[in-house]
Amino acid sequence: MKIMSLFNMATKKLILAEARLKIIEGEYEILDRKKGIEFRGTKYEPLYNFFPVENGHRAEVADFVTMEDGSGIVHIAPAFGADDYDLGYRAGLPFIQAVDVEGKISTASDSLGRHVCQAGRSIDH
Repeated sequence: MKIMSLFNMATKKLILAEARLKIIEGEYEILDRKKGIEFRGTKYEPLYNFFPVENGHRAEVADFVTMEDGSGIVHIAPAFGADDYDLGYRAGLPFIQAVDVEGKISTASDSLGRHVCQAGRSIDH
């Protein structure tokens, strides 16, 4: 079972798989160690909050998350992709389709009506 580490780097708390600590540059302090499954249900503050989401923004556990790259933690969007949909369905996560069939943002945000390729640039900054 994968062990997760909660640590502090430059006064920010992050959650990262212990096996992935090698990607961190600089100093950090391990504050707590937990098994990945112990994070199930933990609520988090999303990076982007374009629309209200009830019963979302919480940690779940999935076998498709790997230690090969990234943090060992993955964001899912049940409306996009089979793995995301299956996990979202089993966990009762909301199904939000924020992009229409033409690839344009279809929910209230600063990018409403813009194609995701153009909207992504403004969202990331």
